[in-house]
Amino acid sequence: MKQHEAVKAYKALINLGQEKLPFDVAYALYQKKKELQDVFDFQVEQEKKLIEQYHASVDEKGFFHTENPVHMPLLQKELADLRECKTNKTIQQIEIKIPDDLKISMDELEPLLPIIKFVRE
Repeated sequence: MKQHEAVKAYKALINLGQEKLPFDVAYALYQKKKELQDVFDFQVEQEKKLIEQYHASVDEKGFFHTENPVHMPLLQKELADLRECKTNKTIQQIEIKIPDDLKISMDELEPLLPIIKFVRE
């Protein structure tokens, strides 16, 4: 699993965690979130280092900006390399029964598909 896939899955799990779910589903999703926590923390830590190194900032939409425009291509390359690196995580896909009343967007669903197989009750 690549770094960016794990981070997207983690963020989608955070969003899904706002829904009221049956206990077994919520617990299984919580366990997956815990498995991905250190990958997400690593991403945040590395991004902070790059922000410091390139005297950059991040706007409210998550876009990076540098004080010196010459540094932007270097920062973008390092961020791309970070996002594409393979994690040391092997995440086993779990099967989750979808509650009938669950509402989820395609943007939230897509990053979950490598770690969750959704089935109908």
